[in-house]
Amino acid sequence: MKLKRTLTALLALVLCLGIAAGPAALAEAAAPAEVKKGGTLLMSLGTEPTNLNPDGNYDANNGWIIQNCFNRLIKLNSMQEVLPDLARSYEVSEDGLMYTFHLYENVLFSDGQKMTSDDVKFTFETIRDKQTYAAYVMAQVDSIECPDELTVVFKMKAVDAAFLYNVAYQGTFVLPRHAYEGKDWMGADALQTPVGTGPFVFDSWDKGMRITLKKNPSYFMGPDVPYLDQVIFAFVADATTAKVAFLAGEYDILGVFSSTDYNEMRANPSIVLEVNIYPSRFLVGFNLTQKPFDDLKLRQAIAAGINKDEMMAIALKEVGLKAEHFLSPLFQWAVDDSVTVPAFDAEAAKKLMEETGLTKDADGFYLKATLDTMNYSPFPDLAQVFKSQMAAIGIDVTINMLEYASFDEKVVKNKDFQLALTSDYQGPEVSAIGNSVSSTGYMNYMGYNNPEVDKLLAEALTKATFEERAPLYKQVQAFMAQDLPYDLLSEWIGYYPHWDYVKGHPAGEEARAKTGYGEFTYVWLDK
Repeated sequence: MKLKRTLTALLALVLCLGIAAGPAALAEAAAPAEVKKGGTLLMSLGTEPTNLNPDGNYDANNGWIIQNCFNRLIKLNSMQEVLPDLARSYEVSEDGLMYTFHLYENVLFSDGQKMTSDDVKFTFETIRDKQTYAAYVMAQVDSIECPDELTVVFKMKAVDAAFLYNVAYQGTFVLPRHAYEGKDWMGADALQTPVGTGPFVFDSWDKGMRITLKKNPSYFMGPDVPYLDQVIFAFVADATTAKVAFLAGEYDILGVFSSTDYNEMRANPSIVLEVNIYPSRFLVGFNLTQKPFDDLKLRQAIAAGINKDEMMAIALKEVGLKAEHFLSPLFQWAVDDSVTVPAFDAEAAKKLMEETGLTKDADGFYLKATLDTMNYSPFPDLAQVFKSQMAAIGIDVTINMLEYASFDEKVVKNKDFQLALTSDYQGPEVSAIGNSVSSTGYMNYMGYNNPEVDKLLAEALTKATFEERAPLYKQVQAFMAQDLPYDLLSEWIGYYPHWDYVKGHPAGEEARAKTGYGEFTYVWLDK
């Protein structure tokens, strides 16, 4: 069966490169002639992870670590593009119902045992059976077959246009059957000592201080990579403390970054800022199940009263990118340029407030409302600007700051809120917008329920080409603009400050075409 190249031209292009050259050739082609091997890289992280479990028990704080200890079949880079990983190539059947992955030879786990197609089968079947957080990857998978040790075949029940992107995202790292079969994948203490195939292997964990990884001498993309001997992740919760230590030369990469430090970092000629737009977006969500936020006119008034340019200047300190559309600009092929998020219009906002039927109190406010948000940058600053802007149109906002876990419990899980200022990850593939606006979406804490939107999202997943899918997503955007379950503020811009002697950063152009977004395989130190 021939390759269905129309599924995504990018994947076909990248994986053709993978077919044309083996791992050693790829590493050699990528390596600068002047590369210096060896040394230790130190990176600060804002939060210590609770576990090093790559698949079962999700922890947003272990991403940098597990990406250097494990591999997936295919992986995402910092631009949300899909690259080869354990699979040197793949094929998709013409009907979109069979994915065949061809694995690299001689891949070893860090305990010395060989990785085979059976480990891939074990990993994905356990993801399905344990209903881990990446179980959605298996939603349309009927069976997994292993014709030989280097071939894995996923047979689908129905077309799933997001399948490749979801396989390349999180929670799909290949684990060894011999080490993890029968283990508790979901417990907080599960899989604390990683056994993976990545460029680095776990060395030690000094609780409250650091995690140390050392070079994997048997890495399948070797023998020249990784270039570093060791990577140390140090935990520094306070952004100011981390910045001071970074500027003093204690860290090579600053992983705790406040937008207020942007101009200072940019002014230093020895510091490089790697800039990336993520499909994560700042937004204000409305509780549509609670009066008066079930009133479209009120939601429109709030949206018209938000001055996004002012938010960018005050809260995001010139590092924001104002949201223009209801889909991320990373998915330009699906964006409807004619459907834009509400523009700032103070007079229109005041008129809409009058049309809601709400009346002013003795203090001159139509409404008193609570805004739930999180207590780390940039949410407090965004919340203060929002509060000021709402006061101008007659809404008295009380800000309720919460830690991430408490916000997730109160707002996302229990839907106990009026207004919520948060960020929403809408990737790695455009279909992830369904997490926010489908009636069953995990991040649909707003209570939005439009059967037409549900139908469009489901249909879009059954289409194999961008050309077939784009009109469906454009209709979804029209409904979002019409119903306004939330108002988008800004794109999430990622910055990775590092000293200029750090070469091959995964977010930089030098390594982006061959490395995962948190992977240090091609990083080296020019000092």
